[in-house]
Amino acid sequence: MRILTQLLLAIASVVALQAQTFQTLLIFDGLNGANPVDTSLVQGTNGELYGTTLGGGANSSGTVFKINAAGELTTLYSFCSQANCADGSLPYGGLVLGSDGNFYGTTSQGGSNGISGTVFKITPVGKLTTLHNFSGQDGAGPGAPLIEGTDGNFYGITQNGGSNNAGTIFKITPAGALTSLYSIQSGDGFYLNGPLAEGTDGNFYGTT
Repeated sequence: MRILTQLLLAIASVVALQAQTFQTLLIFDGLNGANPVDTSLVQGTNGELYGTTLGGGANSSGTVFKINAAGELTTLYSFCSQANCADGSLPYGGLVLGSDGNFYGTTSQGGSNGISGTVFKITPVGKLTTLHNFSGQDGAGPGAPLIEGTDGNFYGITQNGGSNNAGTIFKITPAGALTSLYSIQSGDGFYLNGPLAEGTDGNFYGTT
């Protein structure tokens, strides 16, 4: 009887798997965003999904959006809303949900220092705070998702800038205090573009 039960369960699982369907929830139209690049959506504590688009929005410089399971999208923020894109533009790295319930991310360009990018925090209802403006010396062009470390700080990479203009690894607190941990140098590899991973040993691992 036990063997028969296991067999029936296996058959039921196969049938259910074959019955899955694909549903398009939304087609971006440019005004509400465009080009959501290859970063994952993040589910908020309210159950809705949050993400970024690299282009589109009110200023054609990217957006932060939320979408529910019915496909109803809300544009929470359009980048380059401030003069000279002081709030950043082109959010290539997507979002990470912080333990405080807010979302953290980066813009690959813009910021008060020109084209080096920013780190930002945005609430689930769309209030954006720029936490850091990259200067070039401390990094430029962050292009991968941040991760939250076990210490409650956020860690990430920049593709350019740093002391050798080859990219950096950085730490930033939820309040916006940034520390450049390492500048990529000759022999390390180049073009950091993937997110870091925190190992069980407390160190961070990544690729060039």
